[in-house]
Amino acid sequence: MEQKGKSVLLLIDTQNLYYSARALFGTAARIDFRRLKENIQTEEGVSLIRPVAFVANYKMEDDAFVGFLRKLGYEIEMFEKSASTLIADWIKEQGPSYDEVVVGSGAGE
Repeated sequence: MEQKGKSVLLLIDTQNLYYSARALFGTAARIDFRRLKENIQTEEGVSLIRPVAFVANYKMEDDAFVGFLRKLGYEIEMFEKSASTLIADWIKEQGPSYDEVVVGSGAGE
């Protein structure tokens, strides 16, 4: 079956987004991960999205945040030191399989 729209790989650095939002908007700032994914899914011409959330390894696998992200349809990738390196590896290895790669990070990379 032929795909009719573009495919998107969405890679989200949850920790950097969280701390960047707090730095910019104060401690009450929140990231709406549902809306983030939906905005890309509903973009004209997008037929497939693979959302991946990178979560610091200190969060337990059954953590409520991780469970929430899974319910929203995110794949979870745990990291210990640098999400940036892991995201770069994903772009290199998985990126060519998609029409677009979208990276959500507050690290300024």
